[in-house]
Amino acid sequence: MPDVRLRALPQQPIYRSVSCVRGEAHIQVLGDHVRVAACAVIYQAGRVLLGRRSGHRAYYPGVWDLFGGHVLPGEAPEVALARELDEELGITPTVAHIALVVSEPNPDAHGPGEFHVFLVTGWSGEPELRNAEHEVLGWFTPAEAAQLNLAHTAIASVLEHVTGEVRSHDASFEPKPLRGSA
Repeated sequence: MPDVRLRALPQQPIYRSVSCVRGEAHIQVLGDHVRVAACAVIYQAGRVLLGRRSGHRAYYPGVWDLFGGHVLPGEAPEVALARELDEELGITPTVAHIALVVSEPNPDAHGPGEFHVFLVTGWSGEPELRNAEHEVLGWFTPAEAAQLNLAHTAIASVLEHVTGEVRSHDASFEPKPLRGSA
C-alpha cells in the first residue's frame, strides 16, 4: 500500500480567495531536499477533473494526474495551488481544504517528495488547458478514474477518500451541476 498520511478535513476553508502571480517556476532538486507539491482534487457533481500529462514531460509523461505543481521556496502550499491552477487551467480556487499528504511513489527516480492534496469545491473561471503541461482534460467519477493510467499509485484511493470525506462531513453538500452536461 502507498505511504499515505491522512489529515482530517478542517471545518473551515483555509482560504476563500488568493491572488495568483503569473510565470513559470523552474525547480531543481538538490541532494536530499524534499520536493513539495500542491495538488487539487477539483470536485463537482460527483466527478473530479483530471488531466492527461503531455508525453514530453520529465515527470510522469502521458498519464492522468491531478492539477497542481511545485511549491516555491518560501511559498505556502495553498498559494502554490492557486498559482498552479491559474497557470494550468485559468481558474482561481475560492473554496479549498487540505485533505491529506502523500509521499512520492518513486523516490529513486524522482527524489523524495510530498504532495499536499487539496479538495477544491469552489472556483472562479472555466477550466481550460492554458499551457503544454497537459494534453486532455476529463471529468471522471472516482471509479472511472481508478481505471485510468494514473501518475501516482495512490491517486485512485486519494480520490475515493477525499470525495467520500466531503460527502460524510457535510450531508447538505450539493455540488453544482457540470456546465455543458446533460
